Amino acid sequence: MRRLPNILWAVCLLPCCSLWGDLKGSGNITFDANADGRAEAFLNTTGLGIGTTSPSTNLHILGNAYVSGNVGLGTTTPSHSLHVSGTLGFTGQSVSANTTLSGNTMIFADAAAAGGNITLTLPTAANSTGRMYYIKKVSSGNTVLVRGGGTIDGQVEVKLTTTGNGYPHLSVACDGTSWYILSQSSENSGTTLPSSSNVVVWLDASDSGTLYTGSSSNVYQWNDKSGNGNNAVTDSGNTEPTKITESGNNLPSATVVKFDGSHALKISATSSTNLQYLSLFIVANVKDGSGSYGLMGDSQSNDAEGNWNFYVNFNSLKSRVKAFSLQNAANDPDFGAGTYRYLTQRVKTGGVTDQYVNGTLDKNETGTGGPMDPSDAGFTRKLTVGWVWVEGASNSGKCNIAEIILYNYALTDTDRASVESYLKSKWGL
Repeated sequence: MRRLPNILWAVCLLPCCSLWGDLKGSGNITFDANADGRAEAFLNTTGLGIGTTSPSTNLHILGNAYVSGNVGLGTTTPSHSLHVSGTLGFTGQSVSANTTLSGNTMIFADAAAAGGNITLTLPTAANSTGRMYYIKKVSSGNTVLVRGGGTIDGQVEVKLTTTGNGYPHLSVACDGTSWYILSQSSENSGTTLPSSSNVVVWLDASDSGTLYTGSSSNVYQWNDKSGNGNNAVTDSGNTEPTKITESGNNLPSATVVKFDGSHALKISATSSTNLQYLSLFIVANVKDGSGSYGLMGDSQSNDAEGNWNFYVNFNSLKSRVKAFSLQNAANDPDFGAGTYRYLTQRVKTGGVTDQYVNGTLDKNETGTGGPMDPSDAGFTRKLTVGWVWVEGASNSGKCNIAEIILYNYALTDTDRASVESYLKSKWGL
């Protein structure tokens, strides 16, 4: 009779166990603890199977296992719940298409082989307590977007883009409610909004869950991500803008909201939008520079001009605060060229207003800035997106807007540059 390993003698001593078969004859021994004709354990020349009659290794468990005490791998004296003496290996999964992650911890994402951007969707946080993923971008060009399954460090998504030497990585873990970033390479450090403190409006077209569309992809509501509930909805007398996929014009393939000259969205005034100072960031492509086209502004309830506006006037960026205009610098880029830019407007203390194009100062001027009077003339105010009212005239935007972030104070130059870096990295500009 063939000698059984020590682990099997313990199994053979189980009380009330039916045992049949022999290794020398059939090569199988079946253990039927309940004497019901079904094997709880099965031994053959390959190994011992628990929950399976087809073991593929020395010990093959099909189902859950419970160990009371420590488990040692490569050691007979484990001092931890799981003690590994030696190397630890993970099966890696290479992906070059949109993929929902599941059983593999190590993910190698090849966006170049995909021929375009790819999305990796994390599993639902509620079903993933304790799970971890290590995601490595393994090629230059294009973008790897990680999203889904709940928020990631409070954000809807993280983008892996190659902007320097080497390829970026991201590791995340789940607590059963949300996903959290454990590590993130410096190449990708600008993909999470540096600070959401004091953000009063945040409209993000890349977050598809915030865009509510009707027929023909018309956007009738664009939800605010700031937590203030300042959602942008269709304004009376205007038609709805359109959700489109934009590729080109200095922007990788992405979802944006298209305003085509007669479209507008409004945000009803709340205490959070009654501003004395502000910092406004917009990623947009002005499609036609032959007129005056609104990006975002403050308006009175009767559509009269409000405290501040940000718009493009005949290929030139323009700010208007308290009925004073800040015209762009003479060397401003041609906004009729139809490329995406990240634009900044600040209304500051000391009566100063400034504006930036792609992180470079375009113009600043004293005498046009804050503080603004949010109760000016006693009118109920509203914010407008894709439309402004300036100098007695309606100015609807001919522009595609990707993202808007509005703070209720003037950020420092360092913080302004951080938000601009975030927008540049996120949108691949």
